[in-house]
Parts: sequence; C-alpha cells; structure tokens
Amino acid sequence: MNDSDQAYSQVVLLTATHSISGQLEVGERRLSDFLNTLQGSVVVLENATMAELSHPGKPVARQLYVAVRRLSIVIIFESVPRVIPPTLRLYTYKPKQAHMVLLALSGMEIRGKIHTTGALDVRNMVSSPGERFLAVTDARVTLGAVDRGLIEQEAIMVNTEHIESVAEIPEEPREKLQSA
Repeated sequence: MNDSDQAYSQVVLLTATHSISGQLEVGERRLSDFLNTLQGSVVVLENATMAELSHPGKPVARQLYVAVRRLSIVIIFESVPRVIPPTLRLYTYKPKQAHMVLLALSGMEIRGKIHTTGALDVRNMVSSPGERFLAVTDARVTLGAVDRGLIEQEAIMVNTEHIESVAEIPEEPREKLQSA
C-alpha cells in the first residue's frame, strides 16, 4: 500500500433511506478521529455507489463524487478496515471497559459493545453525547422492524444525533447470535 492509498478509507455509510459506498479521504487518521474532528457539514465520497436501503443490491447511481450531509449519516463503517499505528492516534490510549448495548434508531436497531473509561451512564449518551460519532464494536445492525436486512461488522460509527434510545443489555453467547 502506498502513501496515497493510506489517505483513503473504503467506507459504507447508511442514511435513513440509502446505502452509499465509496472512498473517503481521511489522511492518516482513524475513521473515528476523522468524523469527530470534522469541521464541515458535508462528507464527500469518491468513486461512490448509491442504493436504496430497501434494495441494497440494486444501485441507483454511480458517481465520481457524492456529497452527504454529516447530520444525515446514521452509521458509517470501513468495508476494508485500515490499520493505523498507535503513534498516529489523535488521543492517547486509555484502558476501557466494554458494555453490551441496544441502540434504537429510526428504522434500525444496533446491538454491540461500546467502550467507556468508567461506568456506563445511558442517560448521558442520549441527553448530552460527548462525541458526534460513537464507536460500536461487534456490531449487529438490523434494518427495519421486520428484519429487512442484517449487517454485521467488527466496528461501526453511529451518529449520536440519530440515537432514539439506549439500554445496557446482557451479552448473548456468540452461538445464539449466529442462529438468530
């Protein structure tokens, strides 16, 4: 991988109605650092493909550039995870505790782990989130009330503006999740 490849991250983002995949220029930063320090109100994907969430395998547009309002992004994740050396982290690493949560968003549900340096306070997550985009690991995203689709990713970023409710839940054994 050359230096110019490192500047881009291959991502998939979901809005309330569409899935958009493409390349996002993040530099040498982690996706979470890029999103939480972004000054502008628009994210631009290059070499992008757009599809309706109701028909994700049927692209409605392929464009060199697609601009998406940051507030419209519900979740975003790297389809090809990049390895960023710890020396390039924006913040120093602090040991964190994992908490299994259920996040309800309009039109989707997310089960996964969030990581905090202290106790989990679900009240603050909804009333005054500290970051615009919250990292969720071991994520299972269910689209629609009737299981229209399932996305499983090692890590996703959730726009805190779209979180309607959050609850800490017991962790389910991996075998049970796979048979669900």
